[in-house]
Amino acid sequence: MTDRQHITIKNISTYTRGRYGRQARLIARRAEKNMKEKIVGLLLLNFSILFAIDFIAIPASNAVSIGSNRFIYYEDYYKKKPEKIVYRYPEKTVELDSYLISKYLISNKLFNDFLVDTQYDLKVLSEFEYWRDYFDNHKTANKHFELASFYEGMMFCQWLSNRQGKTYRFPTNAEWEYAAMKNSKSIYPFGNKNGLFKSIETIVDTRRSFLDIGSINEDISPFGVEGMFGGNEYVLDSFDGKNYDNFKNKQKNPLMFSTSSMFSIRSGDIRYNENRDDGFGLFYENMLPFDSCISTNSGIRLVEDTGIIFNQTEIDECIFFQNRGKIHTFTNIYIKPDYSFHDQKTLKEKTEVLTLFQTLDKNWLRIIYKEDDIWLTGWVPSCCILLSNKPWYEAPL
Repeated sequence: MTDRQHITIKNISTYTRGRYGRQARLIARRAEKNMKEKIVGLLLLNFSILFAIDFIAIPASNAVSIGSNRFIYYEDYYKKKPEKIVYRYPEKTVELDSYLISKYLISNKLFNDFLVDTQYDLKVLSEFEYWRDYFDNHKTANKHFELASFYEGMMFCQWLSNRQGKTYRFPTNAEWEYAAMKNSKSIYPFGNKNGLFKSIETIVDTRRSFLDIGSINEDISPFGVEGMFGGNEYVLDSFDGKNYDNFKNKQKNPLMFSTSSMFSIRSGDIRYNENRDDGFGLFYENMLPFDSCISTNSGIRLVEDTGIIFNQTEIDECIFFQNRGKIHTFTNIYIKPDYSFHDQKTLKEKTEVLTLFQTLDKNWLRIIYKEDDIWLTGWVPSCCILLSNKPWYEAPL
């Protein structure tokens, strides 16, 4: 064997004083680099195991039925003679690419890992001591997390994306509805009748946030997704009250944009075992401000984004693009990604903005920004924004 073949990390410093000093130092650096890469690989492996999330593959379909021509809801249900209201969300047939959706909602434990890692102070915990006590109780670690605003929920998605090297987001309205009902047109994931759930082991009406992940055996969709009925969940679509009217038949991967910064929430407006059957079921939809979670208690269900193109062939055809930056030149706000659709609002230089979507040609960005404590949204030309690639959870707006 040559002297060089006998080199080890232990005696490298001695050897470097010999005639092969330069080569030995190179060998030592390579060995150190290889060891660091192995350590990082093990850490990433442990992280992926620790934060493993069950996903269900939803196959592509060119005949996804969304909406319902039968919406019945009893306003002020507990009155002696509640008023019966019929909501009509016209049924549409759309197309969806295949996607992965989480089987369960995010747990308190997983969201708390995000808070600990980022040192982010969750808004509702800082304002309401009751929820602080509930969240800090180790007995609630595996229960459904429902305390974040849309803004904070998307912070979590970005944090988990950065940790796992993937892209996570909320489902769209159509993705959520298809995963819940699979074209069955039933009112609930489990059929058309609501009743007492034996697995909950109580006849008292119960919030989903007080139940453990994986414990609601009766609330399972035809695709095997759990817990889609007993509370609210965030979806990516903006809210304007006429989402289904605006969707076109055969529209591919539909996603609703409106002039409002309100976002949509989906699911049943009923607690488990509430002994109430109003026929509204999973077709419940409501609106929520971007940074508020008060009274909604919405859960977080993930979709792993693989580059799905929303609103294909439409003027607002785009992809998911979560980023942030600053306006570096004065610009108008546009209702659609087209210069002929500008509104009366303008953005000044140095205004901080968040981005959620980007057109395929990369010329337009869908932004959210704050002005006089009011959240606003719209499209702006990409050339007017200097992106920072800084996560949303670092120095939130």
